[in-house]
Amino acid sequence: MAAASRAPSLARRLFILALAFAVVLLTLTGLVLNAVNRASVERGFDRRLGVYVKLLIADLAGAVDDSQIVVGANLGEPLFELPQSGWYWQIIRTDAGRNEVRASRSLFDGRLPNLGPEAVADGPTRSREGYLDAPNGARLRAVERTIELGEDGSFSILVAGPADDIALAVREFSFTLIGALLLLAVGMGVAALLQVRVGLKPLQRLVGGLTAIRAGEQEHLEGDFPVEIAPLAREVNALIDSNREIVERSRTHVGNLAHALKTPLSVIQNEAAGRDDPLAAKVVEQAKVMRDQVNHHLDRARAAARARVATTTVPADGDLRRAVRGAFPRRAQRSGGNGRQSRRQCLQMGLRQRCRHRLARAEPDLGRPRILLHCRR
Repeated sequence: MAAASRAPSLARRLFILALAFAVVLLTLTGLVLNAVNRASVERGFDRRLGVYVKLLIADLAGAVDDSQIVVGANLGEPLFELPQSGWYWQIIRTDAGRNEVRASRSLFDGRLPNLGPEAVADGPTRSREGYLDAPNGARLRAVERTIELGEDGSFSILVAGPADDIALAVREFSFTLIGALLLLAVGMGVAALLQVRVGLKPLQRLVGGLTAIRAGEQEHLEGDFPVEIAPLAREVNALIDSNREIVERSRTHVGNLAHALKTPLSVIQNEAAGRDDPLAAKVVEQAKVMRDQVNHHLDRARAAARARVATTTVPADGDLRRAVRGAFPRRAQRSGGNGRQSRRQCLQMGLRQRCRHRLARAEPDLGRPRILLHCRR
């Protein structure tokens, strides 16, 4: 029942909406930045492999004229000499009927496969980049280029390096990016919370103004409000003025009516008082009742005219609390039936009697007021 009657929170709704938007935005930003970084790392790795390919092409072209030149000796990378190091190069002659293969010492007797059909040729250099598997099952990033040396034949040159280097660089960047985005998400969450709290301050001022109006501390909503709330404040003030005018007109009409009836009732009562018969006595009796009702409504109109607001909240003073506590146990002991019901009745009677007594002393013209009591433990 409590959960069903709980009112939705505007601040919570705005904060959750801002937080959800920040999470979605930061997640998309992280994915895009991670993809851009991976592509950048792959391009840098491919440029390094492309340098080795150019050196192999230079060695291969020089070896045609000078048999003393050793292909691959000028790469300057010791890893090409270490077995199963992950760094390999391979040259295959692709002429018809020729199947000559040259490879780095790190490849041993193995052979690297050509890049698959998903590796698209890149421009007139007929260079392709992609991933392939080494003979030992390791994942490699490779650059393959096909060249033609005229009568000396056509060759396919392939240089590959470990894809783990790319994955490691991407993973390190991802961890750094995740930390930065989490820190940014916390900052955006705090900013959203502060924005909601500061943004809803005018509404809290509006509620405080309405509470002050109900308590009789002020007659209108005062202060400057933002342009989004200012029309609401103006309409509330206009509603208060309109309601006050309607109430004042009603009280005026009631007072005028009571005054208009008071004189004829006095005449009827005086005329009937001069006769000694049952009808005259009945007329006098009913005229007195009507006169009392007129006086009662006049008293209420005078008391309401002095009141500034229709409802006033007043805390119970010390002697009222002491009177209730003093009357409570004695009445509860004398009452029978249900204990809880008798205590409630006792409390209601004690409060009503004490309030009426104090109001009668403070406002003798108030008549018989209607008292609304709110008790809180």
